[in-house]
Amino acid sequence: MTKVGRRIGLILLVCVLSVLFLSPDAYAKRSFKFTVFIGADVRLKLLTLNVISTVADTSLADGPVSVTLITPSTYKLRPLGTGDYYYLDRGYTLTSVPGFLSGKVWIVGRDDDKLNNADGFLQFEISDTARVYVFYDGNAPSLPGWMTTLGFAPADQTITTSNPVADTLVGYLKIMTKGVVRLGGNDGTATGAQCNYVVVVRRPVNGDLGDPTQLATTLMQFPRMGHRVVAMNTGRVLVMGGIDTSNTLVAKCELYDTVPQSFSISGMMVQPRNNPAVVTLNDGRILAIGGDLDGVVTVSSGGGSVTGITALESCEIYDPSTQFWTATAPMAHKRRLPEAITLADGRVFVSGGVDDTYGFGIPYTEVYDPGTNTWTAGPTMLSLGPYNSGSYPFAAGMRYGHRMSLLADGRVLIAGGMWHGPDMVDYAMDACEIYDPASNAISMAAPMTAPRSRFGMVDLGGGKIAALGGLFYQAPSPPMTSATYVSTSDVEIYDAATNTWSPAAQLPRGMYDFAYASPAANRVVVFDGYDVTGTDAGDILLYDGVFNTWSLVGSLVKSRSFPFSNGAGMVTDVGGKDYFLCGGVHLDEAAGQSTILSSGERFKY
Repeated sequence: MTKVGRRIGLILLVCVLSVLFLSPDAYAKRSFKFTVFIGADVRLKLLTLNVISTVADTSLADGPVSVTLITPSTYKLRPLGTGDYYYLDRGYTLTSVPGFLSGKVWIVGRDDDKLNNADGFLQFEISDTARVYVFYDGNAPSLPGWMTTLGFAPADQTITTSNPVADTLVGYLKIMTKGVVRLGGNDGTATGAQCNYVVVVRRPVNGDLGDPTQLATTLMQFPRMGHRVVAMNTGRVLVMGGIDTSNTLVAKCELYDTVPQSFSISGMMVQPRNNPAVVTLNDGRILAIGGDLDGVVTVSSGGGSVTGITALESCEIYDPSTQFWTATAPMAHKRRLPEAITLADGRVFVSGGVDDTYGFGIPYTEVYDPGTNTWTAGPTMLSLGPYNSGSYPFAAGMRYGHRMSLLADGRVLIAGGMWHGPDMVDYAMDACEIYDPASNAISMAAPMTAPRSRFGMVDLGGGKIAALGGLFYQAPSPPMTSATYVSTSDVEIYDAATNTWSPAAQLPRGMYDFAYASPAANRVVVFDGYDVTGTDAGDILLYDGVFNTWSLVGSLVKSRSFPFSNGAGMVTDVGGKDYFLCGGVHLDEAAGQSTILSSGERFKY
């Protein structure tokens, strides 16, 4: 062998041995180039190798939460990221990870352990409460028993990989308290998993749906309050009704396009209206119900009459295909602030509201059939308010500022609201009722644990309905002699199967007149809301029903509330956890002024 050949062979041997003795257990992917010098001026570039560079071994932190690996001793910690090898003994890479988990603490293991079924196989210590995610083979027919025993729940997140037999890992989540976390083995023989699980640890700051992404603020053509927004099957958002800064009804509707995030004028309503109820019919058309012609309610000093308000019995339908409104049959009763819901059979059930004769809540219900364009009388509601002299109309069943939710069996839960007493005081109610469309009858349901009106109510799935926050008057007993407004932070959940209410984790502060929506089962997102001091903090809050916790996940660019409006009609999902809200009232506490807004904001999870 020539001298040059011996030199090349020796250098090649050194390179190969160097790579072999770099233990992949302690290293992450890194590219190295080896260049061999032959003689004085001749270079031969031999190869470029992907080997593994040193990273954190057994301790790593996500903000204030540190993670210390205990066993297996061969596993390592590193920040989660795409493009990395996700096992120490394979060349598969991560092709996508949830954005809010990027950079979080990732426990890197071995794929050869996918059949291990030992209890406490993986152990690590966390310095404070943290969210522990286990990403499991998405093709596996079942999960290891320990995941169920420990209470891991679906996290609505996935990781994708280059592994040809298991390219999608599905996330499961459990909030773990400070101390040692013990997870069992992957148990691939029993579950059918073709790869080992992946574990990520994250501090519990922003919930498990991810951090919200704020999109550009967009201006409507008109400032509005008392309006409604609804996402249509065309992919656009319809904004209708309300009043502007001069207390004038806004007749023109606007359409919001998610791309390019702009508003355009749509058809004018047949009857401009403030505070209507709005529902989407099964064919995609939009039904606007009742409302009023005035934005300001002035209660007279005596008697029980209300001036300055004209409630409406008229209704109209918007057709997204033509962008025109058409008048429909009117209701039998004028209603301001009614509640409405589309029934399973396509009809629309309407309850409560305020009339313009007495200013009391309305006890009567009605049902609209879009197929025949007719209204029929529903049953009269039953609940009595806390003060009943029996000497004025509508003593029983009066209700407004209440909420309704469609149960899985097709019945409707009617909850809370206000009851306007003869002493001219709006008492909040804890009473609940259930409407059965099959029998067109109403029966009493279990009362809430606390009275509330102008609150939020969300279907959590699984027969559970959450009532959030709200407003009530606090007094020793009616009739009211001295009272205090109270905005409650209480949250409670109705179980339709047992007809019971039970308390849940409280909102961070008392609030009412806020926008809210449900991004997923057992999740609620709340946008802002007044408290009794008139403060609207601009918070965006996320409720996790699995773990019964609230998290602050962001802030509105412009804090806003929606006086007297059902907040479910103030925000709408424009594309899967992509929420849009607009208008409302902004309170400038320093200046002591309130402003009706024209801005819209959008947040994605």
